Amino acid sequence: MNLGVHARTAVVTGSTAGIGLAIATALVAEGASVVVNGRTQARVTAAIEQIRQTVEGAQVRGWRRTWGQRAAWRHSCARCPRRTCS
Repeated sequence: MNLGVHARTAVVTGSTAGIGLAIATALVAEGASVVVNGRTQARVTAAIEQIRQTVEGAQVRGWRRTWGQRAAWRHSCARCPRRTCS
């Protein structure tokens, strides 16, 4: 599959399990740099490790954030390479 996301950055919320984790893994497999998100650092770390075990050379990092932490999201998004998140 070619999603056209190679060398792009994607933030996938709710990506520590289930469909969110599957989406994050698929994007990494397509060459995107992915930021996984979860409510606890333990879940974020586990998701990152799972993706790295699944996709060789995975470009993945994580944020522990909830949508209720609006200021934290703004701070994190301001650090995105292209500032495309809002």
